[in-house]
Amino acid sequence: MASRSLEKGAAALRAIQSDPAIKSSLSAISLDVTSTDSITAAFAHVSTHHDRLDVLINNAAIHTNPRNRWPRNYLVLSLRIRSVPPSSLGSLVLAGDTTRFDSRVDALAYRMSKAALDMLVVQDHRKLGGKGDMNGEGGGKGERPIKVFAICPGLVVSELRGSTEEQRTCGGMAGDPEGSGRFIQMVMEGERDEDVGKFVHEGGNYPW
Repeated sequence: MASRSLEKGAAALRAIQSDPAIKSSLSAISLDVTSTDSITAAFAHVSTHHDRLDVLINNAAIHTNPRNRWPRNYLVLSLRIRSVPPSSLGSLVLAGDTTRFDSRVDALAYRMSKAALDMLVVQDHRKLGGKGDMNGEGGGKGERPIKVFAICPGLVVSELRGSTEEQRTCGGMAGDPEGSGRFIQMVMEGERDEDVGKFVHEGGNYPW
């Protein structure tokens, strides 16, 4: 698990580990996607402590003034991705649909960051899709193909919007993030492989 604040990441880790149903081995690292040094350090940490990286889920976003900041949000993707959770707020098609309730959500920096991730998914799928290793060289015996998805986890309870109950739950509209986690797990386990390279959500696909 990566977070800008290692203290907050460790707190989230303890909360997850307090569930007796969790059997997996978990750890927390610091990662600020607006800092090249932080990204480099995180990459070095993973390379040193783990044999390989099977899945990278990038759920980073910004919710502030985008000037001079949002392009750096994607340096983290030099790690190479197999799964990315963008948001329907990043869809250019849906942004122009005035019948949708979220078309009135400004969130300029957030929309920009997610729209840019959409393009990155399209390009990485074109470049990496079907390749046999994370360097794009492929062809090795026993290697698995790289699958790139854009995954919308839906509107869930989060402190990205703030720490009050109203902000965390988006006025009671936000769902339980556990459901989103289970959906992402389904994608990771191959249950949506027919939609590889697309912008998927639990009920189907979103337009770019």
